[in-house]
Amino acid sequence: MSNEHIHHYQRDGSIFICQRCGTAKHRNGKYWWAGRYSESEPPCGDDVVGQDAWFETAKSEEG
Repeated sequence: MSNEHIHHYQRDGSIFICQRCGTAKHRNGKYWWAGRYSESEPPCGDDVVGQDAWFETAKSEEG
């Protein structure tokens, strides 16, 4: 599994969840974080600028 943003993933059933930021990597290859999803992995930790940029380009779970 790719982990360029240094997430600390732990398996939880069929998904992996980062213990630091809560990012979930699903088996379908999508990453979920803060109510949004994308095929690109969001930054973890203190990268607020990167997280904001990811959040703005990710899709909302509402549509």
